[in-house]
Amino acid sequence: MKEIFGFQTPFGQLIVCLEAGYVVRIEFSEQPDIPVASSPAARHVQKELEGYLSKKRKMFSFPYRIEGSPFALKVLETLKSQVPFGETISYKDLAALAGSKGASRAVGTVMARNPLPILYPCHRVVRSDGGPGGYAYGIERKLGLLELEKAAG
Repeated sequence: MKEIFGFQTPFGQLIVCLEAGYVVRIEFSEQPDIPVASSPAARHVQKELEGYLSKKRKMFSFPYRIEGSPFALKVLETLKSQVPFGETISYKDLAALAGSKGASRAVGTVMARNPLPILYPCHRVVRSDGGPGGYAYGIERKLGLLELEKAAG
């Protein structure tokens, strides 16, 4: 069973897709008429995401599932486990940390296709010179999420 719902955040509308009780996709969108969370599972997910976006939560307890190539999963798991809340890492350094030195462009592609931003915090990945680099949902959102995390400490 699939449930798609959305809610307004300081960064625009956030859309969440649940399949069989697992969050499988999160994205910022401007789509009109997205349903509100109706199931208990969806309301729980929304509450935790709102907690993060209001600087009250750093971790999530809801179930999620992510799919991808072995390389993509390794990069995303490395990002999630090795880059602390409020800190950043370069694409180059993340590639090396994930065991694929020299694969910074491939890491950028993984970040651009990340189906679970916030859970796998691709906004924390920046260019080697400290510049923000890209972000699938716009540089303003990336910078805003980084600022939110730094302010939440």
